[in-house]
Amino acid sequence: FYLDNRLLLEGPDLEGLKWLYGAGYKVSVSARHVNAQVYGDAAVLTLYIDGSVAHPDGTVYRGTWRYSATMIKQQDGWKIVHYHVSPLTSSATVTHAQPV
Repeated sequence: FYLDNRLLLEGPDLEGLKWLYGAGYKVSVSARHVNAQVYGDAAVLTLYIDGSVAHPDGTVYRGTWRYSATMIKQQDGWKIVHYHVSPLTSSATVTHAQPV
């Protein structure tokens, strides 16, 4: 689930994140109230994200979001197997680009 309420979205890997940055996505966020609980080879991470995410088309998402992730430990480290992002309140705002 993503900031714009669209249906399920697959998270990018490192190369995908590099592509997004190169395409013009800009992220300016900070985390607070970070909590991680480990249960053997599984973990649950919860936190709040404050800030903004700007898309290349000029759309900017600003606000506070809840973030949770379920992770599993594999030989090469921890892997996110599911995550969820949703607005904390209806105060999250979206600014759309103005046509030029």
